[in-house]
Amino acid sequence: MRVLLTGGYGCIGSWIVRNLLDREDEVWIYDLKETPHRLRLLLAEDRLRRIHFIPGDVTDLASLHSAIQRHRITYVIHLAGLQVPVCRADPLLGARVNVLGTLAVFEAVRLANGQVQRLVYASSGAVFGSPERYGEGPWPTMCP
Repeated sequence: MRVLLTGGYGCIGSWIVRNLLDREDEVWIYDLKETPHRLRLLLAEDRLRRIHFIPGDVTDLASLHSAIQRHRITYVIHLAGLQVPVCRADPLLGARVNVLGTLAVFEAVRLANGQVQRLVYASSGAVFGSPERYGEGPWPTMCP
């Protein structure tokens, strides 16, 4: 598999990258800047070198589409998004990244005309489900 991840340097993305590499898949991370500090806690240097970085803005449809075509991406995992503190401080930026960015990813996959076999997207804000499904107090973290 040739997998492009948005949000690949985040907590969930880092674990997914590790799992993809364990399966011998090829991995590209599409992000504004290269920030592998979480990945460095999960992977040895030789495995880090197997990850390809593509600089780009998730809201830039033309760049996303180009990256998918250029690298012959067959699977896309969309995890990029801004969390509450940033969205509260700059609601327009939050909407641009979280809403328009997601739409740009969907459209880039559609424009790939079947080259992308599957698109997966998730939100870390919803990973545990609604608050009534778990008890009080902090949850243990799996994020480095």
